[in-house]
Amino acid sequence: MKPILVLAALLGTGAALAKPNVVVSFQPYYTVVSDIAGNRANVSLILKPGVSPHTFDPTPRDIKTIASANLAFMNGAGIDEWLATLVKSSGSKARVVEFAERLEYTPLESMDHGEHDHDHDHDHDHDHENHDPHIWLDASIMAKAALLIGNELAKTDPANAAFYRANAKKENAKLLALHAELKKALAPIKNTSIVTFHGAWPYWSAAYGPKIAAAVEPFPGKEPSARYVKEVVDIIRARKVKAVFAEPTLPEAPARTIAESAGAKLGVLIPEGSPKVADYYAMMRANKNELLRLLK
Repeated sequence: MKPILVLAALLGTGAALAKPNVVVSFQPYYTVVSDIAGNRANVSLILKPGVSPHTFDPTPRDIKTIASANLAFMNGAGIDEWLATLVKSSGSKARVVEFAERLEYTPLESMDHGEHDHDHDHDHDHDHENHDPHIWLDASIMAKAALLIGNELAKTDPANAAFYRANAKKENAKLLALHAELKKALAPIKNTSIVTFHGAWPYWSAAYGPKIAAAVEPFPGKEPSARYVKEVVDIIRARKVKAVFAEPTLPEAPARTIAESAGAKLGVLIPEGSPKVADYYAMMRANKNELLRLLK
């Protein structure tokens, strides 16, 4: 009997070690995937908080992690196409799930191609070139992502399918509660206007407010020209914009220059994650608090 028990224990240990390896492109989705996967999967974050997906350069360790993955989650729509590329080039067998392609939502026009961008000519390599890709900044869209994540984890690891789907339902409810919280808290400033650092905020603005009058940079990493700065300053004065917002992963100087030139306050909004916020929920609430601090 004892050898049988030992063998059973060893087999059980082997099964426990055979967890699926899951990679996630950046922090907002990592929070939700980790919550749903629990201790049944190994979940790795590729883009560390504080690094912009627009300027990401993978390390050999990142490539090794991706090569061993069974499942990869990414936003898509031009934000993190590098993950799909690395899955292919690393020889990974991971199935890639692209939220922008799989979720149902109303696409919003990208500000990075808006009327205030007269100097910029950027050609995206995807099918969403006129659509804003920052869908995670609407928590109700993330609630839909939670259910998709649960189903995809269940497909990858059928033995734990019920666990993943139950967690996905809980996460969906939690995200819908966050959505309602943000809508209620930001209702008093919904119709005010701000200037954001770049065009990351159409989904946030449509869901919660405030309105976006302009962006500091016409496209992430493209420093504004003197003419563009003057246009944005004129917009701020004409629309009585109270605040201009920088981002933690991009240089603050252009936002500060515009804010000081227009006599507006300077704040910081976090679109993709930061070492200063623990997870997606903390990030969204930090943005809510920063908006209320400067606008209410």
